[in-house]
Amino acid sequence: MNQGVQGPLTVCLLDYNRPKEAELCLRSVHDNILVSPLQVLFLSNGGDQSAARSFYDQGLIDTLVLN
Repeated sequence: MNQGVQGPLTVCLLDYNRPKEAELCLRSVHDNILVSPLQVLFLSNGGDQSAARSFYDQGLIDTLVLN
């Protein structure tokens, strides 16, 4: 069993109007990447950005960039 790896590791995700897919990806990152510390950077590239704000409020991302 993997005990995890020492980080830091930053995961960057780029999104444009795919909230369902983005949420699945974010949850997968948190469930499967065993690195500490882990930082998730989310770049929302326009469109409806309410889901991106919600991901931030839920703690799924550490840094939110709205474009």
